[in-house]
Amino acid sequence: MAQQNMVPNPGFEQDTACPNQTSQIYKLKYWFTSNGTPDYYNKCYYGVSNNADIPLNVLGYQDINVNCHSYAGINNSLPGTLDNVANEIISVKLNDSLTNNTKYFFSMKVSLSNNSKYATNKFGAFFSKFQPVITNTRTPTNFSQITFSQTISDTLNWIDLKGSFVTDSNYKYISLGNFYDSTSTIKFNANNSGFPYSYYYIDDVCLSNDSIFTYNYSFNCPLTSLSDLDHLKADIDVFPNPSNNYVYIRSKDGLEFSARLFDSFGNSLNTNFSNNALDLSALQSGMYFIEITSGKNVVRKKVVINK
Repeated sequence: MAQQNMVPNPGFEQDTACPNQTSQIYKLKYWFTSNGTPDYYNKCYYGVSNNADIPLNVLGYQDINVNCHSYAGINNSLPGTLDNVANEIISVKLNDSLTNNTKYFFSMKVSLSNNSKYATNKFGAFFSKFQPVITNTRTPTNFSQITFSQTISDTLNWIDLKGSFVTDSNYKYISLGNFYDSTSTIKFNANNSGFPYSYYYIDDVCLSNDSIFTYNYSFNCPLTSLSDLDHLKADIDVFPNPSNNYVYIRSKDGLEFSARLFDSFGNSLNTNFSNNALDLSALQSGMYFIEITSGKNVVRKKVVINK
C-alpha cells in the first residue's frame, strides 16, 4: 500500500474532547492504552495549571508545527522496583492487515521531556494479530519487531526514528513503547533535578511499504492555524463572567459558531444554547469551560458560576 500511512490518526490530531488533565489517551480517536497511564497533550487543554498543555506542560516544554495541536507522551522506563510495569504502551488498530512476508517501513518522532532525569534506549514498535490486553502488570517480552538501540537525550528537537521489518504474519495492531525490562534498557542521567523516570513525547507515526514516503513522513495539519485560532479567541466575547443564570456569547465579526459547556472534570453538560445564550440556571456554583466552535477552529473559555 504505497504512499499511504497505515497508522490511523498518526499525528494524534483527531480527538473526541480536549484533555483537562494527564492520562487521557482515551480522548484520542483510535489510540488506546495497553500499559500504564500514557498522556495526551493538546493546545486546547483547559484543566488546572498546564498539566497537558502545549508547549508547556507538567513534563516539560515541547512545541509542534504551527498548524498542529496535539502529541502523545509515555514513560519509557522507571528505574527501581516498578521498572517493568512502568513502561507505558500505546496501541492502535492499523487501517488494514499487514501482508505476510512483506517488508514494511516505520518512522516516528520523539523528544525527551526536559523534566526527565533519565534518557533511555529501546524505543520500539510491536506488531500483533490481536488487540493487546490492557494491563498495568505487564511483564516485558524483551522483544519488538522494530527496536531502536540509540539513547535519545535531545530535549530541544524532535528526533526521527526510522526502521523496517519483514512480516511473518498478517498483523493488525501496532503498539509503541519500550518492550524490554530494566536490565536490557540503557539509562543515563540527563537532568539530575528532573523527575525520576524517562519520559518522551511522541508524534508523526508512520508505517507503509514505501521507504521514501515513510522516512520523509511529516503529518500535515491543515485544520487549524494559530493565526485563525488567535483571531477567534480575540473575536469572541463571553459575558457576564462570573454569571448566575445565563452567559451570552458574542462574535464581534458576526462569525457563525456553536457552543458546548463542560465541567471542570471535562464532562459535557446538557445545557440549552439558543439566541447565543447558555442556560446555567440548573448548575451549581463553580468553574466551567465553554467550547466554542467556528468552522474548523475551536477555542475554550473559562466561565464562573456564582450564585
